[in-house]
Amino acid sequence: MNKYLFTQRQLDKLHQPPRSSIYSHRLFQDIATGYSVTLGKRADKADFYSFSPPKCDLEVLLKSAYGFNLGNSIEHIIDSIVYSLLVNDKAYVRIKPVYNLTNDTNSSEPKTLNRLELEEIKGFLLKKTNDNIMFCTGTIDGKAKEIRVSAKELISFDIKEVGYSRKYFVNLVNKLSKYDITATPFISSHNADGYDFSVHSNVSRLKVLELTKSIGWLFGNDELSDSYILYRKIVLDKTKKSFLDYVVNRINQGIADFMNISNAGIIVTNTRDIDYDRVWKEYSEGKITVNELSKILYQI
Repeated sequence: MNKYLFTQRQLDKLHQPPRSSIYSHRLFQDIATGYSVTLGKRADKADFYSFSPPKCDLEVLLKSAYGFNLGNSIEHIIDSIVYSLLVNDKAYVRIKPVYNLTNDTNSSEPKTLNRLELEEIKGFLLKKTNDNIMFCTGTIDGKAKEIRVSAKELISFDIKEVGYSRKYFVNLVNKLSKYDITATPFISSHNADGYDFSVHSNVSRLKVLELTKSIGWLFGNDELSDSYILYRKIVLDKTKKSFLDYVVNRINQGIADFMNISNAGIIVTNTRDIDYDRVWKEYSEGKITVNELSKILYQI
């Protein structure tokens, strides 16, 4: 019997996308990508991810691995982690150190850390000990395999630590799919002669707005007031920032624990300094106009 048969099924289930609808792909994409565009300063998009202090050990080690593509590489890793959190509730990143080895095998000098790589583990935890963690992950041809990761080289992420319950976003997408008016079953069940389909279209749109109000996500702005669109923009930015801050802080803490150096440096995000609650209050009180609030939120 194939010892990976059971874990292969688990792996297939893990990588199975949520229920497909016109909303699902857009929702995950809008929350898990584009942080430098939506939260960063337009003029400084290329420098959205930087380091404190500049030219610290962490920056040097990561730049040795990723070169001048470092900012894009960090963004790609963060996007992937957030997507895994949305779909699977958990994410795992492996710190992969590369050392300079001395040619003298009898040398007592410690090996020198040359560079650091960050790699998301696309799999699930099988077994854990004090020093090592066993994962089941997939190969290029889709087969299951086991990999062993040192506990000190692993960074774990959990959506509950961002403030959301297990399966929150998967359940949300499943609920939204019921109001996908482009789906064949929906159309077939409401195509009686003389039926005004726009009634169901409007009802469905209101349900989608209701279901997504806590995260601020919008699927189209048609027929919505400027105030409502701007309010949802604020909520969505705050949702994205909560994920961004959580992931970056976890990466910084994980690397600091691995390196065991108090001043190795940290990754910082150059987000726009917006007090969302304050600007919305000023708008609600008539102290700033729609155009002024739009310029603040959209960098017009």
